[in-house]
Amino acid sequence: MRKLMILAALILAAGAVQASYVTEVTDLNPVSYWRLNETSGAVATDLMGANNGDYLSLPTGGGGPGELGAAGVRPTDGFLGLEANNYAPHFDGVNDSVRVSDSASLSITGALTLQAWINPDQATGTDTLISKYNTGTDTYSWTLFRDTYNRVAFGISSDGNGWDKTVYGTVGDVPDGQWSDVVAVFNPGVAMTIYVNGVVSGTSATSLTSIYDSTSRVGISGYEWGTGWYGEIDGKLDEVAIYASALTSTQVEDLHTAAAIPEPATLGLVGVAGIAILLIRRRF
Repeated sequence: MRKLMILAALILAAGAVQASYVTEVTDLNPVSYWRLNETSGAVATDLMGANNGDYLSLPTGGGGPGELGAAGVRPTDGFLGLEANNYAPHFDGVNDSVRVSDSASLSITGALTLQAWINPDQATGTDTLISKYNTGTDTYSWTLFRDTYNRVAFGISSDGNGWDKTVYGTVGDVPDGQWSDVVAVFNPGVAMTIYVNGVVSGTSATSLTSIYDSTSRVGISGYEWGTGWYGEIDGKLDEVAIYASALTSTQVEDLHTAAAIPEPATLGLVGVAGIAILLIRRRF
């Protein structure tokens, strides 16, 4: 009996190991990291504890369009570095969003990295993954969106009056019906670069050295237009993060690798758990 208790503890330990992707993200010290894995309630929790957001028009449900609790990025999608019970909101492209109030930590004027996983249902025009601008008051900072060519684009404003530079990724890089890991990096005075699944999708040199510090809210799925909200996506978003630094190509690649391949310790415990299960079966 004692041996069986030890084996059971090992199995539980294997299931309790934190996803290696989550550890990889937090080790890079993002300003905010919204896992978006809530299945109920109105608060999108910032794992870094700085900037919680509000779910709008996303009630508790079974993960259908316009509901919380859809399947997020999971091992069944080929991403073993995330949990089997990872969830994501399923935006309906009409009025669903996450809205985050402006704050000192989100007022990034220098180096910037944005990251979001997207699984689109279909392109509905300009599907905004994450943004910080208000077209109604001409207070622009930055945006990351997907267009009807199934590519993503990254825009920066240095004066608040529209986009001073927009970089586009490769056409077809972010298809419907599957998860894509999108990262956008602003390296002041050097380059703006878009990565999809750890690989460069688009890049351009830039002379811009700063980002305008707008008072606009951060939008996950959509952007502000006066007091309204537009550009919501039709599909799922997951694992959204903002960094006040320009991640290197190696760091971006390592992040994606961590999603696909668990840490050795995780693999070891899962292997032990598998052996334990076999032993229990043989015992009985």
